[in-house]
Amino acid sequence: SDVCSSDLINNGALHTSVRSYEILETNGNIREIQQNDSDFYTALVGIGSTGIITSLELEIVPSYEISQTVYAELSHETFKKNLLEIMSGGYSVNYFTDFTEKRLGDVWFKNRGINPPTYFGAKARTAKVHPIVSEPADATSEQLGIPGPWNQRLLQFRIDANPSAGVELQSEFFVESKNGSAAFSAIEEISHLFREKLMISEVRAIAADSHWLSPAFDRETISIHFTWKKDYEVPYLIHLIEEALKPYDFRPHLGKLFNVEKDHLVKVLPKFEDFVQYVKRVDPNGKFQNQFSKNLLSL
Repeated sequence: SDVCSSDLINNGALHTSVRSYEILETNGNIREIQQNDSDFYTALVGIGSTGIITSLELEIVPSYEISQTVYAELSHETFKKNLLEIMSGGYSVNYFTDFTEKRLGDVWFKNRGINPPTYFGAKARTAKVHPIVSEPADATSEQLGIPGPWNQRLLQFRIDANPSAGVELQSEFFVESKNGSAAFSAIEEISHLFREKLMISEVRAIAADSHWLSPAFDRETISIHFTWKKDYEVPYLIHLIEEALKPYDFRPHLGKLFNVEKDHLVKVLPKFEDFVQYVKRVDPNGKFQNQFSKNLLSL
């Protein structure tokens, strides 16, 4: 198939590092699936409906160092005008904003080598900061451009610390990279309706892949993540965002909060119906299904 790509985004989602895996099937057998097997791109990303993955073989590279710098208060306007260039300018780049009336956000920039003093006009912060500015920065990974091992820099939070706010709700939506700026604008236009319940929003970029149920299936992707306060209104606010994003054929993160049902997933995930048929074949008696998957897949 033709993958839509700007050729700027190089890092895939975590599952793209897998080269083979073992999966526990309904009959109790463990089957190894290699990358050249027909089931490889079907079963790995499968919301638990294809079996229990018991082991993974990953493609690895020699260890390397990363420097992380946070650039303060980049305007939404500059971000939208240069979104793909900003998101692809380093090894890993994230944009955090709370969608307040200030329309500003911080760029978390990770790269091999020395980071520049400014990034698209935003200046490097001189003190550590949490993505949620009101939270203490102690739990975050090292910043200030200080090089360190990749596993101590690529995560925003220290591996031994509490991530994010701890008590929260999450949702995430994925659009094709060419629609990233327009989708961000659509959310910005309704942000006054939800910002009081929002802790922080994060934008990231993902290279296209071939896994059937992946949010980046066959298209280079911009994801917009929301960390919410634990509040009864959040599902309705997510609905408002979904409505704003429908013109851009968004894909929801199936492990986080969303409202859309199978008809939307069939529209935006070309292999969704094929995946449903696969699940029916490998799990005809529904051993690996629960009410969520039965409803989502119409089983």
